[in-house]
Amino acid sequence: MNTFHIYKNEKEVCKEMAQWITEVIGNTLKNQNSFYLALLGGKTAGHLYKALAEESKDKVDWSRVHFFWGDERVVPSTSEQSNTRLATEALLNPLQVPHENIHNIDTEGDPLTIAENYERELLRCFAGKETSFDLTLLGLEEDGHTLALFPYKEENFEKEALVIPVLNEADGSYRITLTTPVVNASAITAFLSTGKNKADALQHVMKGKYEPERFPAQLIQPSNKVLHWFLDEAVAAKLVKPIS
Repeated sequence: MNTFHIYKNEKEVCKEMAQWITEVIGNTLKNQNSFYLALLGGKTAGHLYKALAEESKDKVDWSRVHFFWGDERVVPSTSEQSNTRLATEALLNPLQVPHENIHNIDTEGDPLTIAENYERELLRCFAGKETSFDLTLLGLEEDGHTLALFPYKEENFEKEALVIPVLNEADGSYRITLTTPVVNASAITAFLSTGKNKADALQHVMKGKYEPERFPAQLIQPSNKVLHWFLDEAVAAKLVKPIS
């Protein structure tokens, strides 16, 4: 079941999603000791994290929240292209999250070793849990990809590994990404997407033929059958129109 949360513009989407995340964390922590949150990257994510830091600072016990990454570029954590740096500056530092609660993807070394090391960390953290993450945040890009699962990549259909390295032919760089099995095992999963440049991709992912090779975001099918979409009016504009 897809649940749509559609707001006027990006600023409003980020504000409302930040409030929703705050409520999800607070409600979950009433029944368990820790909360596992998988973060997304990208410019819009930066706006969300700033809104979340402002919204939740005094409403969530952040010492009980553990942070993970959905995907990361194989670049130093100080790089402007690093998802880790983005989240650290916009969210983790402002909230003074304990270092031991931050599960970075260590990008030192070759891509395969990096992926294997992060998978071991996830398996350690998930031991004894019925789900993987308590909440996974995802983005949808204009070519229909999410995480670092790019169109027409065989690796997108990985069934066993939780984390894999992926070569992005567009720029020749490697990324480390979660695979769909670990994402689909999340307790709650939510997409964040804004902007009219992604409207066609969203329309095809939601209303078009099932073509996961072309639109990898279609591979996100949570085991609990619930998927949240936080969208602005621009990206959602074609959801009710016929596919051309």
